[in-house]
Amino acid sequence: MITDPTRVSDLRIWLLASLYFALNALTQGWVSPTADLDQAQQLVLSQNWNLGYGTQPPLYTWLVNILFAITGPSLWVLLALKSLLLSLLAAGILAIGRELGFDGRRQLMALAGLALIPQVIWEAQRDLTHSLLATLVASWTLWSLDDEVAELAVATVAIDKWDDGDRRKALCLRVLHDLLREIGDPILKGDLGLRRDGRKGYEQGRDQ
Repeated sequence: MITDPTRVSDLRIWLLASLYFALNALTQGWVSPTADLDQAQQLVLSQNWNLGYGTQPPLYTWLVNILFAITGPSLWVLLALKSLLLSLLAAGILAIGRELGFDGRRQLMALAGLALIPQVIWEAQRDLTHSLLATLVASWTLWSLDDEVAELAVATVAIDKWDDGDRRKALCLRVLHDLLREIGDPILKGDLGLRRDGRKGYEQGRDQ
């Protein structure tokens, strides 16, 4: 049972965001049962297993193939997958905020900031595929301070988006964080309250 007030607040925000994405997928499928460009492409490409599909790497289409093997080809499955990825993206943003010590209001502001990005608030829900998955992986790469997890994230994006800049930006920020931490930057040691839970993690406010 979750008793930490911060985690409870984050969970509520995430549930609200996930509910919004799910309702949007339902209304999209109900109002317009016709697949847009990228989704129509997935309906066609998912008929075969390949190491690449045109100019795009295979990861997203592989996910679609797995789902279609269970449910059969359907636009509703594509919409459900899109809703799941957006929900995981929201969880990634909230995880980053928690690392920075954000309270519930700041977490809500950080997540609401996605609404200022047309590719997320509109295009990703309407049609985008590989770009959304790459953004999702980039967010969790930025969150992770564990080298093994970061390497896994890089490998994941490598088979999702050839020209992904989000992943490189996330890695640059992560490397910058590690560099500042090693030289004893006071911001990372104090005011932001940045900490990492777990066996390899850090505790807020190192022992002086």
